[in-house]
Amino acid sequence: MHGGWVFSPFIVPIGVFGMVFGITAVKAIADYQVRKLQSKERLAAIEKGILLPADPVGCNTVLGGRNKGDMGLYPDSQEETMIGSPAYVARRISKVRTRGIVLLSIGMGITMFFVVLSTVLRVRAVMCGAAVGMIPLCIGIGVLADALIQKRSLAEALAATPSVVPPHGGTE
Repeated sequence: MHGGWVFSPFIVPIGVFGMVFGITAVKAIADYQVRKLQSKERLAAIEKGILLPADPVGCNTVLGGRNKGDMGLYPDSQEETMIGSPAYVARRISKVRTRGIVLLSIGMGITMFFVVLSTVLRVRAVMCGAAVGMIPLCIGIGVLADALIQKRSLAEALAATPSVVPPHGGTE
């Protein structure tokens, strides 16, 4: 046996798995250290009597809250944080739709890559790789269908909910 485990066909998948695991572990440790430092700074400020906002930036990122790089995906008002409110459901549907579009795009990209590669190389067997692109493509279609169903059910729920109008158009 020449070379031993170094020339094993499993070395690349094991290396990729190790790299992904290592990156994830380093990110988790770094996030923990950042949260720990934020907590110490917050406690020091409270001890000095400095008033701080109730929800500092990054304080509830563990629960999926607002962060500097959220690009508007997280709630801006109290109504949007109330589960079941129309604003919350609309934001959730928007996020589901975005994920569906991303999966659909990834699937189409992978499929097109293998189709073009098969055409350029003139090797029909490469077309088998296009099947890999069908996985995220089909999942994306399913997620978009789910977003459409959620949107319809939200519209039906809003239509069925009576709105409160002050009598005679005046204020209370």
